[in-house]
Amino acid sequence: MEARRRRKRRNAARRRLSCSLAIIGLILLVGIVLFFVLRPKSPETIGHSTITLNLRIDATVIRDEVSYEADNNYNRVIFYANEGDRLQSGELVARVFRWGYTDDLMQALYDVQARILSLQQESLKGISTPEIDQINASIIALLNEARATLSGNGTKTLLQIENDLVSLMRQRRYLYEEKTQATEELLRLYREEEEKTRAVMEWAKDIVAAEGGIVSFYFDGNEQALNMDKLDMVTATLISRIQKKSAYVSASSTGARLYRIIDDSKWCIAFLTKAKEPQRLVEGESYTVTFKGYEQSQFRGKAKMVKLSESYVLNIIEFEGNMGDFISIRNIKATIKQDFTGLSVPEKAITMRDGLAYISIMQGGQKTLVNVDVLGIQDGVAVIRAKDSASLAEGQEIFIP
Repeated sequence: MEARRRRKRRNAARRRLSCSLAIIGLILLVGIVLFFVLRPKSPETIGHSTITLNLRIDATVIRDEVSYEADNNYNRVIFYANEGDRLQSGELVARVFRWGYTDDLMQALYDVQARILSLQQESLKGISTPEIDQINASIIALLNEARATLSGNGTKTLLQIENDLVSLMRQRRYLYEEKTQATEELLRLYREEEEKTRAVMEWAKDIVAAEGGIVSFYFDGNEQALNMDKLDMVTATLISRIQKKSAYVSASSTGARLYRIIDDSKWCIAFLTKAKEPQRLVEGESYTVTFKGYEQSQFRGKAKMVKLSESYVLNIIEFEGNMGDFISIRNIKATIKQDFTGLSVPEKAITMRDGLAYISIMQGGQKTLVNVDVLGIQDGVAVIRAKDSASLAEGQEIFIP
């Protein structure tokens, strides 16, 4: 009986000890949690790093260009300049024909010219004409080139071939007139040709370049809104709308609009980043840009404008030099790359307020927010630069929000 009472006392003592240990453990656990939760966050310091900015964007091309219209609506146009040609002021661009013109007038002129050529060739039959023979060989070569172009294997456009053919035929015509004797029939046909040429030209008007530059015959309807002289008026809404829907159509289907003259010495791309995100361009900094489909070429540009626009940041890069195919490209995917070396902080140290980036530093014994430019972010590290008159230094204490 006594032994049983001693066992009960021992078991009760063990239970009291276990309970006490559990309570002590719980108190210690709560204390540790409160220590880490409530203790002041340890300050970190500004470092010095090199990072590579690698930013993929949807870019919209902006050019310095002027659109020109025909004086009146036309139902036919003959282009004498090729897409992308560099023209001088006053150089022939196209010939337009007013409404009411029919191809019968031109066909009648061609028929007369064909009869003239036939008589000239007949009069020189059996006579050696090496200059004319050489031109005829060149004409045949151009016709073969046209067939190759139509099958997708040519090196020239049909417009280039047509213009070259017109030039060769004009040279051949002068040579024939010089080497053939003007018979009564030929003289009559010459007069008829002049009459039919005047009849055609009564409906026609030659359009010459109003200024020098690169010529294009394609339009997307955004030439006025997206122009180098209107950059201050470009908004995030405009860029977003154009990136969703923008397609080029040829001048022959645009009514009165006929051609554009582009100054390719300077051009821009615009793209959007979110205002709540720190990564964006820094005005005045230079960047290397490659475009999808043109990866073999790199373009070097400078950030011309970086501004808040609605809930976005509008970024604009300006380039100098030949724009190539970009005379008729509006939207394109691109990649921006640039190495930056300088003061650095953890990306999580950056706080965004009203679209601007800040870091918190210890200054005069208290926390102070400093507005910064974020040059680039890589692997959680941001290279920064103080804005305005603020000064930052390596080793300076910062606080993580």
